[in-house]
Amino acid sequence: MHKKRKKDCKNDLECISSWIALSDKQKNDIFSYSEGHKNFFDKSETELSFVSEAVKITKKVGFKTLTEQSPIVPELKYYDVNRDSVL
Repeated sequence: MHKKRKKDCKNDLECISSWIALSDKQKNDIFSYSEGHKNFFDKSETELSFVSEAVKITKKVGFKTLTEQSPIVPELKYYDVNRDSVL
């Protein structure tokens, strides 16, 4: 027989949800964070719109377009778009 581990709650209906232990602020933070995801996915219905939205985000956080002349050093961040449908 399999002995159930106490820490593994994936398939245990008696486990208490971690949601219960969260403060109201933590719950609000989770909802705020998920709203950003929902807005992103609303704007990203196709691979083309996904890439254009993702490029906006990567530029905001400091990524630059990768070119053949781009110096490759650890502290620099680059992105590349392939055929307007892959980032």
